[in-house]
Amino acid sequence: MSRFLMTLVVFSLALVSAFGQTSVAVPVPTTQSAIQVISAIAYPGPVVTATAGKAVEIQFEAVLADGRHMRNLVGVPVVVQLGPSSKDQNVQMSCNLVTGLCKVSADKAGPVQIGLTDPTGSWGYFGSTVIIDFLPPVNPFQPYGREVLSVTASTVQAGEREVVTVFSTVPRDLAGYHSMVVSGLGPDSRQLNFQTGLKLGQRVKVAEIEVLPSQQMGSYGVSISLRDNYGNEVMSGYGNWFAKSGYQSFSATLDDFGNIQVKGMLPVEPNYRLALTRGDGFYLPLSVNQYQTGDGMELVFYNGSNGFAVDLPLGYYGVAIIGEYSGQGGVFCQTVPNALYLPRQIRLQ
Repeated sequence: MSRFLMTLVVFSLALVSAFGQTSVAVPVPTTQSAIQVISAIAYPGPVVTATAGKAVEIQFEAVLADGRHMRNLVGVPVVVQLGPSSKDQNVQMSCNLVTGLCKVSADKAGPVQIGLTDPTGSWGYFGSTVIIDFLPPVNPFQPYGREVLSVTASTVQAGEREVVTVFSTVPRDLAGYHSMVVSGLGPDSRQLNFQTGLKLGQRVKVAEIEVLPSQQMGSYGVSISLRDNYGNEVMSGYGNWFAKSGYQSFSATLDDFGNIQVKGMLPVEPNYRLALTRGDGFYLPLSVNQYQTGDGMELVFYNGSNGFAVDLPLGYYGVAIIGEYSGQGGVFCQTVPNALYLPRQIRLQ
């Protein structure tokens, strides 16, 4: 590389660090016609959940016409660019063009978009865009005194010889040693240990259960207790699924304004909240208004009531209903994977 091109790379990075520039221009070589970018890859993505004030690392790869995947973006005709974000978020970005690794942080909550574009700055490369949902540093989703683990299953209607994979999603950062005690898997429980803690949005596979021919038809539950280094229970959760057949106890709908409505035969005693989940570990708790309807409940999330913004791409989302009984009554938690379909990108706030 010429001294001029190396100087331009260093100068571009210096501008980003000093002025919070919204793009990192990669120097174009004199043999540009020999390098043709057809698409790009960015991971983790397409949506990442993070805490405001902490940096998120995004790894980029440019996919060339000859099939090569390039992480070294020096001399590749691409631009690392930030999309629109709130002015008071104070978004900072720094990129290492040699490794294709960028670090992005924001002081305040809100969605931030980052992606690889062509040198003109248009959002043109398929697969290169990531939305980072920065959530407030202090968890605002705790209207009651106890945090609850979301417990989800790969299917809620499992047939014979089908394997049900059970997951749990962590609602906040937890430092230091923690363990998950999983019960409901037969006569024995199992324990998963995490020596260095757990992260907000981390999705943990807690069990794989095969539906055997001899298994009785009906509903089966899995309970999880998350404990700290001293054995104290930090949070817990419960999820269920059906072997061979079963009844789905609630339905979820989304209207044109982004309001989410859940109806079903749910206990009337607990105080409820909802959580949206995805297969990539995404976990978004939502506060709700609850109304009794006969023997069941109607839960409604009114878009605009949470005081922050999260952009959700189109696709299927699981819905977890989390209810806490007063006193020592315990916790109700039930999840239906793929219960809600978003036909387009929706902003919840």
